[in-house]
Amino acid sequence: QPETLGGTPQANALGLALKNDHAAAIPALQTVIAAERPMEATQWEVLLAWAYAQSGRPDAARPLIARHPIPSSTPSFWESVVMLRYFQLKKDLP
Repeated sequence: QPETLGGTPQANALGLALKNDHAAAIPALQTVIAAERPMEATQWEVLLAWAYAQSGRPDAARPLIARHPIPSSTPSFWESVVMLRYFQLKKDLP
């Protein structure tokens, strides 16, 4: 049975991603993304791309990163967490 780290699917997915538990984070993130409206899912998609890349699946990560929008000029804490991974993925995934 998968570990849960929060009271919501979003908290659980974020917790698993930040713990670098990529195998567990991938299905948790996919669940969150499936439930979100497309424009609200983009930051979750960056975390999913990170989990894919760290799991040796760069081909699954690339399309998620290719469509991520430009970050706002005053990022929130959440956006800062995501953007660190986004910029690393842009560097690592040609």
